[in-house]
Amino acid sequence: MVDVRELSERYEPFVVRALETLWGKSRERAGGTTNLLLAHLLDTAAVAELLWDGFLARATWSALDGVAGGPARGRRLFVWLPGGG
Repeated sequence: MVDVRELSERYEPFVVRALETLWGKSRERAGGTTNLLLAHLLDTAAVAELLWDGFLARATWSALDGVAGGPARGRRLFVWLPGGG
């Protein structure tokens, strides 16, 4: 999570304004700290990995491997699909 005040102390205002366009979650929706889009996407991908590893049936793995182009490719597709899987 990123604190806008910390960014303001380290960077020029134009840099902070540019970074504000990349927020994944606003301070109000992320427990008081701004969450950059990249951090939000990485968090979402990590959750998708947990879902793949712990909850999806092997038949789903096989189906997604087929769609993604071969063995062990379905997981990567699932994790990096728009919306996190």
